[in-house]
Amino acid sequence: KTKDQLLDDVTKFYAFHRIRPALEQFREGLNTGMIYELLKSHPNLFQNTMCQTEDITSNTLEKLFSIMYSEQGSSKRSIENRIISFWRDFLLDCEDNVTEVTLKDVIIFITAAETVPPLGFSIAPKITFLHDDATLYPKANTCALEISLPTCHSSYDKFKQHMAFGIGNCKDFAFA
Repeated sequence: KTKDQLLDDVTKFYAFHRIRPALEQFREGLNTGMIYELLKSHPNLFQNTMCQTEDITSNTLEKLFSIMYSEQGSSKRSIENRIISFWRDFLLDCEDNVTEVTLKDVIIFITAAETVPPLGFSIAPKITFLHDDATLYPKANTCALEISLPTCHSSYDKFKQHMAFGIGNCKDFAFA
């Protein structure tokens, strides 16, 4: 019984008492605008804003990014259209677990965040293209929320292989 009591006390300390001052300060801040009382009386109205409830989907990621295309009608634009088609297929494959990379891995690679914040990112994530670079792998700038896609791939299978390898083996600053 003493062992169980000790385990219970340690759990309570780590789960509540250790962070209690921060929680109380947070509650005081919410009380400033009477938000805390509204939260208590209408928790369902605040759930989507305060809690992450949805999994990331390929559709979510597709809508999240602004694509920085070259001039319409240019040869670069034609290549970019092909690469964006590959990108969309890659996201679907990640969602369907066809690759060893998950959509969560993709968003971490690009933004260093595990999920899309409930109110969105402070800046719009972007997709750019690596035209002047013969690299096979994607590059990301997690501060700018930007992924640069390689344009040297003419087949989806090669694109998918190098994207999965690059994202799956990059656990530091987004250089594959």
